[in-house]
This record gives sequence, C-alpha cells and structure tokens, in this order.
Amino acid sequence: MAAAAAAVLTPLPPDAAIFLDTGPLGTVSNPKSSPDGDACKAWLERLVARGARVVVPEIADYEVRRELLRVGKSAGPGSPRQTPRRSTAT
Repeated sequence: MAAAAAAVLTPLPPDAAIFLDTGPLGTVSNPKSSPDGDACKAWLERLVARGARVVVPEIADYEVRRELLRVGKSAGPGSPRQTPRRSTAT
C-alpha cells in the first residue's frame, strides 16, 4: 500500500493524460455508491485536480452509456452524461 500512496504523490508531467477504458469508466459512472467506486472517483478527482487530462475512447463511452441505459441507471450523479467533458474523446 505504501507504493500506491507514493505513486499518488509523484508529480505529474504537464501533459499527463489518463485513458479510461470501460472498467474504470463504468466504476466512476455507477450512480450506486460503493467503496471501490468511491475510491476510484476520489483517485480520478485527485488526478484531475493535479492537472491530468482524462481521455475516454468513443467506444468505451458508448459501451458504458449503453449499459447504464440497459439497466436504467442513466440519471445517476456520476453518469457519463453528467460528467463534464474536458477533452475530446478518441
């Protein structure tokens, strides 16, 4: 755990980009609170606060939105539709 904590404190390069695939994107988009989801959201918020650019491939965005709609969770506070877009999807 100490290595993970040290990695969080490492300075980010000015052009740092975090690419989210469907796993972490689905976790942060899930409107139901869970320890894993909350930890993932906090991790992502810390990275964004430190200047990281979040990149979501279009296919990952589509897959997560489709699943949220399928299970009726599209209106959650963490859903991709309500997450501000800071960068262009790839």
